[in-house]
Amino acid sequence: MLSDYPAKEILSNIQTNLEINLSRSQLAKCSVIGHEWGQTDDKLCTTRAGAFDRIVASDCFWMESQHDNLAKSVKTLLARDGELLVISGFHTGRDKVAGFFDAAEKAGLVSVKITEKDIEGADREWVRDRGQEDPVERKRWLVIGVFKHKDL
Repeated sequence: MLSDYPAKEILSNIQTNLEINLSRSQLAKCSVIGHEWGQTDDKLCTTRAGAFDRIVASDCFWMESQHDNLAKSVKTLLARDGELLVISGFHTGRDKVAGFFDAAEKAGLVSVKITEKDIEGADREWVRDRGQEDPVERKRWLVIGVFKHKDL
């Protein structure tokens, strides 16, 4: 299942991309549904609460004002033993990603592992603040985090 903001144009574009890039048998296993973060009374949350073994959130942390809403949606949709996989570049800065990590923990999720990986595959420890980073060098790195429900 793929989800994005519930605007017809956005969801239609996702569906078109699936149709272009997947075989018929793969396409038959996919669905696209709109969801506004934090709205836990919509169709997605009311019909699929706790249903997802894995949720992938990729590069969707640039709107700090939506961190709590995204975390609320993930917490609602994630299976009790499921995991949230967070993948993000640092093109908008390290603080934005760290802010989502804080919101996830506040919502009742806990980090299992957080690392950084560069474009050549090298790993390093996640650090919330690396001081003054060169903007070009910073863009060579991704943060990859795994979160689970806190009470497991």
